[in-house]
Amino acid sequence: MPGCKVAKCKSHTGRPTQAVRLFCFPKDPETARKWLVLCGVETDINTYKFSDSDRVCSLHFEKEQIGCDMLTRVLLEAGKLKRPPVVKLKEGALPTLHLPSRSDVPKPISNSVTRIAVIEKKKHRMKVY
Repeated sequence: MPGCKVAKCKSHTGRPTQAVRLFCFPKDPETARKWLVLCGVETDINTYKFSDSDRVCSLHFEKEQIGCDMLTRVLLEAGKLKRPPVVKLKEGALPTLHLPSRSDVPKPISNSVTRIAVIEKKKHRMKVY
């Protein structure tokens, strides 16, 4: 089940009572990388493999970045729309709201030698003298 890729966000498609939409990552690789960084994804953004379930929910976008086509807007205003409107992100939209702070996102450890050094340092700090 697709869920929001933003670190610590709990939005996913299994909650139909929420008025939250999930948006696919952009097809443009550069914009998609920006989204990954903003979302606090804990991996190397240059080698990240995107999947069809990667999404960001509408809670992370300003209302001005979300829109619908003109026909949908006219039908919605006239009260003639029988189902929820199809909304899309405007081109170049970036998630800017309710994002993790940089201190909330652990930095990935690039190699095993560094990882071992970090573990040993933590063990040393935990010793009682």
